[in-house]
Amino acid sequence: KMIPEGGLNAVPRDPKTDRPDGFWHETSTFYNFYAGIPLITLYRAGEAAGALDDDLRERFRSFFEAPLHLVDERLRFLAVGDRVGPGLLSITQFRHVYEYAAGQVDAERWGPVLALLYDRSGAQRTSLAALAWGPDELPPPCEPPRAGVVLGAARMVTFRRQTPRGDVTLWFIGGEENHPGQGHHHHDKLSVSLHAFGEIITSDLGLPSFTDNPWSIFLQGTFAHNTLLVNEHDQGPMESVLFDADVKCNVPWARSAVRGSRDGYRGSLWKTMQNRGDEVREGVCDGVTLERTVLFDPPCIILRDLCEAPDSRRFG
Repeated sequence: KMIPEGGLNAVPRDPKTDRPDGFWHETSTFYNFYAGIPLITLYRAGEAAGALDDDLRERFRSFFEAPLHLVDERLRFLAVGDRVGPGLLSITQFRHVYEYAAGQVDAERWGPVLALLYDRSGAQRTSLAALAWGPDELPPPCEPPRAGVVLGAARMVTFRRQTPRGDVTLWFIGGEENHPGQGHHHHDKLSVSLHAFGEIITSDLGLPSFTDNPWSIFLQGTFAHNTLLVNEHDQGPMESVLFDADVKCNVPWARSAVRGSRDGYRGSLWKTMQNRGDEVREGVCDGVTLERTVLFDPPCIILRDLCEAPDSRRFG
């Protein structure tokens, strides 16, 4: 998939580090696997035909890494994007993907992860994926993810902290660069989701299914996604104007800003929103800048919001 400026964008690279995050460009936990599973077949065909280079190989290998940054200590996924709601999707449901990773990509890296998925799920290792692709034996399971990470290409941050009461995980969606294929994101730029002490405290609600009713409209709207509204309406197309984060300092932080814009290729996203029935008001976000800073220091989590507009608007 190409963006107008040129360059591969399906598994984009961080503009600062030039490393791929591995998160599929539609910024959806479900679609990361929905697209990635058939890509395994295409990748194998490309490798057999001699059509792959080191760039594509690195992007493909990173695909297996990204989901580990999108789960809490109980291996439940962050609910962002389509076909998923809070607490309903676990990485253990994708054991078949990690059978391939452990057996065909990197046994040392993915063998312990695969063992963890079986250990947590209690499932028997009797699938066709295990037979066809997986390793003959599994090593001891690794620990669940407990390190914070910056996904610079997706403009997302995972904050993690172990406390005496249990693990705390906070996700911050800084805002992506939309393009014509970006139909599965919702109005959730600058949203936060918090899982703590084994509970889902507050979450981007995702979108469990597509239905033509008020509940579905609510779920994909800005109000349901723990972020900022303009004139009580959904966010329109936004360009990213700032993203920075540090999860290794004493008080991990992230700061991001987006500006409303329907110029260029973002115009197609505006049409997508209208066609699927989003309640977007024309012009409500044009020229508006929304900025959010997150400071992560459990038990304190601080959000600081700054909003600017070329004329009178209401922010909430």
